Amino acid sequence: MSFIYILSFLLLAGAGAGPATINNNLNAHAALDSGLSVQAQDTLLHASKTEKKKKKKSAKKVETKSSKVLLKRNVQRVMLTKKGEEGNHVEVVVMDGGMPVRNLEDLQMIGSSGSSTALSNFQGFDNYSLPFEGYIKYRSVNKMGSVVYDREVRFVMNEPGKWVLRIDQ
Repeated sequence: MSFIYILSFLLLAGAGAGPATINNNLNAHAALDSGLSVQAQDTLLHASKTEKKKKKKSAKKVETKSSKVLLKRNVQRVMLTKKGEEGNHVEVVVMDGGMPVRNLEDLQMIGSSGSSTALSNFQGFDNYSLPFEGYIKYRSVNKMGSVVYDREVRFVMNEPGKWVLRIDQ
């Protein structure tokens, strides 16, 4: 039994560990005699950088985006870009193969406030109040013209200005 204590002490001494101290300022030799075992610790526990970042992120305020697309269905891409600072105006442009589509089948444009306008060369929302939630639904064929899809887009505006909503189908 004492052979195990001596062997562990020799391994620690050979590894470069000096005499370790215990709670009562005893050295390793006294610990061996009393039957206690001492293990060397080669690593220290520190909070990792990711844990520190998580703590910092939780303390930050959550900023609301000025605009956000909430839903897109049967649509490849939706981009909402700000073009100017004046007014409350959203122009809706539907693109198919790089060309704008002006006469959409079964077009429904619903806004939480303001007015929706669908003319031959302009589709959009005017004079809305913030926060504004818009919903656009229409029907169009696929690239080969064989299937008719119901396409939907839902978006939110939190900042005034002139905006362009581009829908690529």
